[in-house]
Amino acid sequence: MGGITRQFSAEQTQGYMTFGKLFLVANGKQDLFDTIEAVNVSEVKVGINIGGTNEKFSEQGNSAQV
Repeated sequence: MGGITRQFSAEQTQGYMTFGKLFLVANGKQDLFDTIEAVNVSEVKVGINIGGTNEKFSEQGNSAQV
């Protein structure tokens, strides 16, 4: 997984988008990794951005190899 954490120190207007976690997978493999349960197994390797929210998420007792 990869991602960017948006942090704002200024006052913001009402948002128009929803942010959350999603999987980026190789073309043609989207049906294999369409749930967190399918990804969260020890045989699966995932990439994360160090220092971001995906790193924190990966440290919360998940089984996938980081």
